[in-house]
Amino acid sequence: MLKLGTQDISALYLGETKIKRAYLGETLVFEEGTPYEAGVDWWEMAMPSGRWTSVTYGNGKFIAVAGGNSDKAAYSIDGFNWTAMVMPLPRLWASITYGNDKFVVVGKGDVAYSTDGIKWTAVNAMPSTWYWASVTYGNGKFVAVSSSSNKAAYSTDGINWMEATLPLSGSWCIVTCGDNKFVVLSENTSKAAYSSDYGPPV
Repeated sequence: MLKLGTQDISALYLGETKIKRAYLGETLVFEEGTPYEAGVDWWEMAMPSGRWTSVTYGNGKFIAVAGGNSDKAAYSIDGFNWTAMVMPLPRLWASITYGNDKFVVVGKGDVAYSTDGIKWTAVNAMPSTWYWASVTYGNGKFVAVSSSSNKAAYSTDGINWMEATLPLSGSWCIVTCGDNKFVVLSENTSKAAYSSDYGPPV
């Protein structure tokens, strides 16, 4: 990105020759193409009030949920302009994900789902009233983990859930899926666990 006064310059010419890169000494000051890079250049934005705990993207929307025994949530089409909305129950909503054409949120004892991210349904479908700290989607399943236990839960539709058992108890705080594996981390310890269709590591 090159600035001329307050203007961003996205194309630079020397005579009739278009310049791809320009340097000031050893510093790159211009590169042909978009002047900004997602994940590198950041701008501040305003959110509705709330203790925001998690955000995800799906079905053309960003959806954020708030914790602190709250019913607050928000959605955005562009990731910059946000509209407040209300969850069906005030809960310690901890984590949100998108998969199988649904948004799914977990928290203290409950789960809520939505197909459009705006109209929500809460169901008391988790296998226990544990604090479900994190949820993700992958390999055709939603998987959630609970803090301070050895419990996990899984669902193919985000509505009906079954209990699973982790190999040890821990303050499980985050779960993700990739490369046909689910990986879970425990807060403030060296504990972790993983699950795979291929069985344990060899």
